[in-house]
Amino acid sequence: MTVIMSACADRVGDTEDLDTMDDSTDTDEPIELFVGSVGPRICALSKGRLRCWGRGEGGRLGYGDEENIGDDELPSDVGDLPIGGTVVTMDHHGQHRSCALLTDHKIRCWGLWAAYGENTDIGDDETVEEGGWDIDLGEPLRSVAVGAASCALTQAGDVRCWGLGNHGRLGYGNTEDIEFDQAATSAGPVALGEPAIQIDASTTSTCAVLESGRVRCWGEGRFTGMLVAEGDVGDDETPESAGFVDVGAPVSKLSMGKLQTCALTQGGAVRCWGGSVLVGSCGHGSAAADGAFGSYIGDDETPASLGDLLLDGVAVDLACGDESCCAIMENGDARCWGRDPEIQKRFEPGPPLELGGPVLSMAVGKSHWCAVLEDGVHCWGYGSHGQLGYGNTNDIPFAQLSTAGVVSIFPDG
Repeated sequence: MTVIMSACADRVGDTEDLDTMDDSTDTDEPIELFVGSVGPRICALSKGRLRCWGRGEGGRLGYGDEENIGDDELPSDVGDLPIGGTVVTMDHHGQHRSCALLTDHKIRCWGLWAAYGENTDIGDDETVEEGGWDIDLGEPLRSVAVGAASCALTQAGDVRCWGLGNHGRLGYGNTEDIEFDQAATSAGPVALGEPAIQIDASTTSTCAVLESGRVRCWGEGRFTGMLVAEGDVGDDETPESAGFVDVGAPVSKLSMGKLQTCALTQGGAVRCWGGSVLVGSCGHGSAAADGAFGSYIGDDETPASLGDLLLDGVAVDLACGDESCCAIMENGDARCWGRDPEIQKRFEPGPPLELGGPVLSMAVGKSHWCAVLEDGVHCWGYGSHGQLGYGNTNDIPFAQLSTAGVVSIFPDG
């Protein structure tokens, strides 16, 4: 899920009103990274243009074939994604498909079963623009979230969802599916009780941050933080009737991984729930690893009851991926927890990453990580499908990151 926002945003969760936007952009606009936590792929957004690399099977990258990108060429070699419009934001966090929000308020999707209900892959033998499968909800939009369900956040603060409805993933109080071409007519506002300012989605659930700073989540119950050990939220009740996630403090941003959800509070603390404690993806330390909180956090204890993660400072941004998360600190440090291919499991936030400069934003994927620094994008971890973007499939241990250099994405600016 999840949009990995630049640390330069005025307020986490806010996006510029699309009605005031045009195709021109500030030359100093930073790169935003979006990573698929299920399936090794990354997209970078700059000045309304997207470039994607990693695993291409099923049209995941959208260039009209199923070739990997980044394994024997650089992301800069393939050019902009042919999407047929100017991109505001995108997401491909939870599944094998991606969706982008364009300046005309339409949503354009690609990848495996991108047109749900038609069982159609888009981007495998046609470009995203040629696919022609747009979602037009008929009102101005702010962002899109793609996980087990696909959801859009409107400028008015409504959340509208479509896709598979099992486990209550769409939040409409039933388990009915809403197909791609039904989204405009059938995907009404999810009952949240107040406007939302941010949404995110994982492979199991969807969550919204509301204007009050409170959080509602729906989908598979044990991952929602709603004290549901068995059963689901949103299958026979609305998120509004189910109540709020007890985070214990007002929230400014959520970031969701494969199973876990972490919240950045308005005071700069981080609290997490949902993910398996056995790999440390919630960051609550050895007590969680020893099973003191059961298999998941939030199934029979509130996220508030566990308190803040031990970050030794104020966090200003947050990025979660498959089974790990990172917090960006006020001083530009980044601290991470969860599954790590080098040390296997980190049950609580580790020491600051030595990246050679302040971190502007991060993206966390399936055993691969990227950080935006002042000099560009740096990536490390597993490189099996070219997802690190260095023109090969080599793994890059963090200790060798300084020798890898900057990923070439937008050399023409």
